[in-house]
Amino acid sequence: MRKLLLYAAIPAVFACSHDGGAGLNPPPPPPAPTVATVTRAPGPSQLVVQNDILYWLDSSSAPFKRLSLAGGATPVALFQSFSAPENELSDGSYVYWVSGARLFRSTLDGTITTRLDSADSPAPAVMAMDTNNIYWVGAAPSSCSPPCRWSIRRVPKTGGAATTVATTADAVVDFMALAVTGGYVFWEEGGVGPAAADGSVGSKILKVSLAGGTATTVVDGLENGLIPPPSPGFIPASWHPRGGIVADTDSVYFADADFFQSYRVMSVAVNGGPINILLADTTYDMNDFVRSMTSDATTLYWVDLNQVRSMAKTGGPVTNLAGPRTIPPWSVTRVGSNLYWIEAPCCAHGDRGKIYTVPISGGTPVIRQDSLDSPSSIASDAGHVFWLEGGAIGAIEGFASLRSSALGGGNARTLIESAAGGPFAADANAIYWADKWTIKRLPLAGGPPQRIVTGDFYIQDVATDGVNVYWVENGPFSVVRSVPVNGGAITTLGAGPGPAGRIRIDGTYVYWLAHDDEIDRVPKVGGTPIRLVGPIPGLATDFALDANNVYISGWDSGTIWKAPLAGGTLTSLASPGPDQTRRIEADGGKVYWIDQRDVASLTADGHTQVPIYGGVLSDPFSHNGLAFDSHSVFWTEVADDAILKATPK
Repeated sequence: MRKLLLYAAIPAVFACSHDGGAGLNPPPPPPAPTVATVTRAPGPSQLVVQNDILYWLDSSSAPFKRLSLAGGATPVALFQSFSAPENELSDGSYVYWVSGARLFRSTLDGTITTRLDSADSPAPAVMAMDTNNIYWVGAAPSSCSPPCRWSIRRVPKTGGAATTVATTADAVVDFMALAVTGGYVFWEEGGVGPAAADGSVGSKILKVSLAGGTATTVVDGLENGLIPPPSPGFIPASWHPRGGIVADTDSVYFADADFFQSYRVMSVAVNGGPINILLADTTYDMNDFVRSMTSDATTLYWVDLNQVRSMAKTGGPVTNLAGPRTIPPWSVTRVGSNLYWIEAPCCAHGDRGKIYTVPISGGTPVIRQDSLDSPSSIASDAGHVFWLEGGAIGAIEGFASLRSSALGGGNARTLIESAAGGPFAADANAIYWADKWTIKRLPLAGGPPQRIVTGDFYIQDVATDGVNVYWVENGPFSVVRSVPVNGGAITTLGAGPGPAGRIRIDGTYVYWLAHDDEIDRVPKVGGTPIRLVGPIPGLATDFALDANNVYISGWDSGTIWKAPLAGGTLTSLASPGPDQTRRIEADGGKVYWIDQRDVASLTADGHTQVPIYGGVLSDPFSHNGLAFDSHSVFWTEVADDAILKATPK
C-alpha cells in the first residue's frame, strides 16, 4: 500500500506503587483516528477553516477554493485569475478588454466576466468597436520570432465566432492602432524599414472594407513622399508612428516623431494621396511626442509630454487647453464637451497618477481621481471613465487592474484585478493574501478581488484579526506592517533581521520568524520590537502560539521546542528529525506538525506524542498545510493533489 496509518502513544510519565506493589500500567492509547480524503485539488498548500468552511490555496488558475464541511458539498472556486488587462473600451453596457491573447467582456460592476475570443498567441493590445462588434488583434503564423504578422479579428459583442477581417504582411514590427468608420477598418503598422523605394516597406496606414476584400495603403513607408528619395547608394529609414489614429468619413489623422527634436500631426484622405501637415512642432526634446489622440466632428485633441492640446481638423492655431503640465500626460478620452486624461510619472515603485478633466474649450483642470498606482490608458462611455493600473511596475510588484468611476469621480471601483495566489488569512467577511508586493482582498459574499495595499518589497506572510491585516516583508530586513481590512493608511509596526518567515498574532502582539533563527514580537498598535526567542539552534521552519507559549519547529535540529510568551528558555518537547518543510500549529492543548513524511501531534506538556498519519506525499521544496475544526485535523499533500483529514483530532 502507498500509505500507512500509524497509531501509537508514547507515555512519558509512569506511576509507581510506593507500598511495594507492582507498577501501574500506562493508560491505554486513545482510539485510532479515521483518515479520509476530503477532496482533490492541483497542488494544494495552505489551509484555513473559518465558520465550518474549509478554504485552501492550490496551483490552478482559480487558486482559492472553499468547501462547506457540513457534508455533501462540492468545492467552489472563489475567483478566476486573469492576466494583466492591456487595453479597454466601453459602449455603456459593458466594458471590453484585452489580456494576452484573449478578449473579454465584463459587466460595468465587474461581477461577471465572459471570454469572447482567443487568439493563438499575444499581440499588441489595440482595439476598436462599432455598434455591434469589437475589433482586436491576434498574432498570425509568420516566418519570424517574435511574431511579425497580425490578424484583425471581428467579434460580435454578444458573443459568437470571430471573423478575420485582414491579415498583415510579414515584417510588421508593431501594430500601433485601429479605427473603424464609414464601412472600413483602418490600422497603423510600425515598421522602421529600411524603406523600399516604392514605399511598400516600413510604417504604414492601411484600410480594408468591413465586407472583406483586399487591403489598400493609405500612407506608405515613405509617408506618401514626405520622406525624399535617398542619394544613390543609401536606403532611408521609414517614419515613426506615435499617438494612434483618428478616422472620420473623409480623413485619417495621425502623428509621427523623429525622437530627436520634433513631432508632426497630419491628415490624409481616406483613399490616400498627399499628406497635409497640420502641425510641425519643434520641441528639442526626444521624449516630447503625441501620446494619445481623440476628436469630435471638427477638432482634434491630443496629449504630448507636457500639454493637452487641440486644433481644428482643417488646421490652424493650436490651443493649449490646460496649461503646461509638470507630470506627463499619457492618454486622453472625450465625453461630450469634456476631456479626461491620465497624468503619471514613470516608472518606479510608488508612482502615483491622477485623472484630470477640462472642457474642450480649455480652462482650469479638475482632479477626478488621485493616488492611482502606475495608471496608463483611459477610455470612456457616456457615464464613466475606465483606466488601467499596473504596467511594468505592476508586473514586478504584483498588481494590474481595470478600474472605473463616474465622470464626476464618484463610485470608483475595481472591475478586474490580476491576482495570483499566495499565503493567506481569513476572517468572517473575506480572505486576504499576499501577491508579490501587494495584499489583496476577496469578499466571501462575492465580487472580484480588490488590492488593498502595496508594500515596499515582497510579502512573505499575512495574518488578520478582522480589524487589520498584518504582514511581514521579506528583504534585507523583515519589516512588519498593518492596514485596515478595507484598505487605508499603512502602519509600520517594527522591523528585525531578514529574511522573513511566518507571521502570527494574538490579542496584543504580532510575532514573526526573522533571520530563520529568532521569533520577534511587537505590539499590534506599534512600539519597540523585541526578540522573544533566539537564536534558535539549527534554525527554524515555523512557529505557533497558544495562550501561554510559543512552539517552534527546528530545521537542522529536528526538534519541536517551546518557550513561554512571557519570556524564558527553550524546552525540547519532541525530536521528529530534521525537515526544512515542517509546518506547525497549536490547537486544543496540542501541538501538531506536518512534514515530508508524517502528520503527528504532541500534548503541550510534551508527555504524549501521537503519530496520526504516515506516508505523506511531499518533497523537500513544498510546504503542506494544517488546519482544524472542532472535530478533525486537515492537511494537504502537495505532491498527491489531495486534502485529507483525521477524526478525531
